[in-house]
Amino acid sequence: KKMAAGLKFSVVVLAVASIARPSSGDHVWRDSNASVEDRVASLMSTLTIEECVAQMSHVWFTVTVEEMLKQYNRTGVGASYISHPSANASCNADPACNLATRLAANQYLTQHPPHIPVTFVSETLHTPWISNGVIFPMPCLQGSSWNVDLVTQIGKAIAKEASACGVTRGFSPEINVCTDPRFGRTQENFGEDPALVAAMAVAAVSGLQGVKGNSDTPSEYLQPEALSCEAKHMAAYGFGDSDGAPADVSPMTLHDVYLKPWKAFFKAGGRGAMLSHNSINGIPAHANKEIMTNIVRSVWNHSKVFFASDYDDVPLLVNFRVTANKTTAAIMAASAGLDQDLGALAFPLLTQAVNTTPGLETYIRRAAANILREKFAGGLFDKKHDGKSDGSWGNLKLCQKATDGGILDQPQHRSLARQAVVEGSILLKNGMAPWNSGTAQCQQCVENSDCNGNDLPSVEASSAEDCCTKCYNNMNCVTSVYIPNGTDKGKCLLKDGCNVPANISDRIHCTPGPRDSLLPLTSNSWNHIKSIAIVGPNANDTQLLSGSYTNGGTDMNTFAMSAGDYVANATKIAYAAMDQDLISAVSVGANEQKLIDDAVMAAKNSDIVFAVLGDNGGTCGEGTDRISLDLPGVQLQLLQALVNVNKTLVVILIHGRPVTFGGPANALLDGVDALVSAWIPGEEAGPGLWELITGKSNPSGRLAQQWPRSVGYVHTHLSPWFHAFQGDYFNKGWANGELNTPLFPFGFGLSYGVDSMKFIESSYAMNNDGTALSLNISIQRVNVPTETTPGSTVVQLYFSQVLAEAVRPAVMLLGFAKVALDAKGEAVATITIASEQLEYYHPLSGTVGTDSGNYTLHVGKNSANLQDTATLTVN
Repeated sequence: KKMAAGLKFSVVVLAVASIARPSSGDHVWRDSNASVEDRVASLMSTLTIEECVAQMSHVWFTVTVEEMLKQYNRTGVGASYISHPSANASCNADPACNLATRLAANQYLTQHPPHIPVTFVSETLHTPWISNGVIFPMPCLQGSSWNVDLVTQIGKAIAKEASACGVTRGFSPEINVCTDPRFGRTQENFGEDPALVAAMAVAAVSGLQGVKGNSDTPSEYLQPEALSCEAKHMAAYGFGDSDGAPADVSPMTLHDVYLKPWKAFFKAGGRGAMLSHNSINGIPAHANKEIMTNIVRSVWNHSKVFFASDYDDVPLLVNFRVTANKTTAAIMAASAGLDQDLGALAFPLLTQAVNTTPGLETYIRRAAANILREKFAGGLFDKKHDGKSDGSWGNLKLCQKATDGGILDQPQHRSLARQAVVEGSILLKNGMAPWNSGTAQCQQCVENSDCNGNDLPSVEASSAEDCCTKCYNNMNCVTSVYIPNGTDKGKCLLKDGCNVPANISDRIHCTPGPRDSLLPLTSNSWNHIKSIAIVGPNANDTQLLSGSYTNGGTDMNTFAMSAGDYVANATKIAYAAMDQDLISAVSVGANEQKLIDDAVMAAKNSDIVFAVLGDNGGTCGEGTDRISLDLPGVQLQLLQALVNVNKTLVVILIHGRPVTFGGPANALLDGVDALVSAWIPGEEAGPGLWELITGKSNPSGRLAQQWPRSVGYVHTHLSPWFHAFQGDYFNKGWANGELNTPLFPFGFGLSYGVDSMKFIESSYAMNNDGTALSLNISIQRVNVPTETTPGSTVVQLYFSQVLAEAVRPAVMLLGFAKVALDAKGEAVATITIASEQLEYYHPLSGTVGTDSGNYTLHVGKNSANLQDTATLTVN
């Protein structure tokens, strides 16, 4: 019935006033076989200024489709933002009903002059934002996967669901370089490194637009089940500590850090960009001709892309005090290069302003052509509107939940969402288990041997002494010393007075098993765990798993919900203090104290405690910036109380920014046995996290931004892109003994096993002409626990320049690879680089380029653990 109500809109009769338009017999724009550029030129020749300005308007989601048509029925309109359920109140967020309404609207618009369909736009950051659509982890976790293929597949899945529901443009990817974790929108970004974010941007646009493109892509037709990408937010939007904070950066930092991913995005075929709320070096982004026109369209040679505003940002130029009123703000923005006004709050004024502003018509027609190019390339003029045919724009049958016969949130997409949780969650700490979780190996060395004699049978042992006793039960005088965690051998010593063969103490050694760490919890672990406690505000909250720009999701799997599917059958599970008040409270009141007491009681009665802590929508997201990185609310008090219980404690963070644990010392972290960062993990959070904890999957996530020890470390020389190479002067530490290192460095993350990496060759050379060079790196992982596969690892390639025109960072990420290890834990990674990846802004000449000369290459597990070096000569 709802669907039928939506379709009735197609027969509504609207009064269409006559409008004067240029006469033209050119109908090339109707020919689907003509080139996109020819069709744009053909249609533009028929449009009036008023109709061109209408294409520059993007109506806000509070304007229903019915209201939009009443306002724009005689001119058409550029775009409509449909993500919010109120886009059609009568449909009550039913996806098929909303699609029917949009199909009817475009059917009407294409049948009446000027015959231009509207672009329906949705937020596609990590979901199609269609009711019942899939919800993937947010980009903060996707970036931590370091897997570009995974990000591409996520983009394809989002585009498939969104396009089935009539969406043709997506607000994504979000490709800011976020160098200030106080910023609330940190969770929307892939990371803090320009090379990593650039690679993720290319991967995302390849998935969303259906193919890895090039500079000419905006003039090419989109493939089926693909979206036009409007990336967010240009530029330097991750520099400041708050939403809209000014970015006062040098030209070198602007080009080398904040613009680098944008250059990669447009080169890969990105079709458009949304501008940011901030100003860049004193010029508001929405009036920044230097970025839009001079850099992107001229220097980078991407003249066919479009630029669009964020909501209300054209009128807000008045607030910046760079112009006097909304009309002059609209003129300023259009003249700088802006093509579309989200909210349509200023650009409609251009229709009258053109009569008194010389040259304005040129900018208006440029903008309209850029918007029409996207529509022609997206096939909007060529698709049917019945919602049934293969060539239809949107499909009423497919725009439903998979369980109802559609494709929304289909099993393949849920499986991909779980894979993303597994690959992007990061094991940051993994201490010792209170029990011996491994199988000890004892060995007897014969005289004159190198201690590589035959292995004796493996035995379960709780200590080195137990190992020796069980292996040599006829030598009851054997005792032992402490055996360190890892692979070091501990020597069995002898009690005084023992009558044993000479030198036996030098010939008996016990090696601890490789699973001395707390995680993973395998079958042997569950022999020691009879009860667990699951506590904390984020253990069972479904809303926060979905993150920003979603409808809340359906069938969200929390950590608490999924526990019963993974713990041993005989293990008891207690739940406590799963209340968001622990995040929102500003102090410990009566309710908060009761919640903490309940958590402590559950912990005391359990063998192991899982505390699920972090952020929620009130502490991280758009407009929720913070001045502290400590766990918000009263979670530090909760964590302190749990540490005091002195039970095995695993902390799982569901959060949107790096976390600290109480001042530079972070002393509370010492009482945590294992720490997992899960960022904003989406609908399959619970199963993905339990797979990691129980060893069904081996952790491979790595930090895409370092975690400082406190907020005071932000934007110091410890930030990777603020750490210029200046010798040892800044390596002396802070006052009062505060450490001169991050809490966790960029690229850090643990796996079940120990990795080593090495260049296969010691020197390389390449030409400074963009020719690709392949580097091969060997990897070996040892000490992988039984019941766990070697899994995958991330090979990180860094470089430093021996001599440069300007001071450059000490080491910079150059490339990376996510590599699957074979059964032996071995692999060879191939990373391909080109000379342009070494380029930087030269302040003396004001140009960007790569220096010929010598470079040092580094490979390793993270930016602070570089295991091998090689030389690179650029000719």
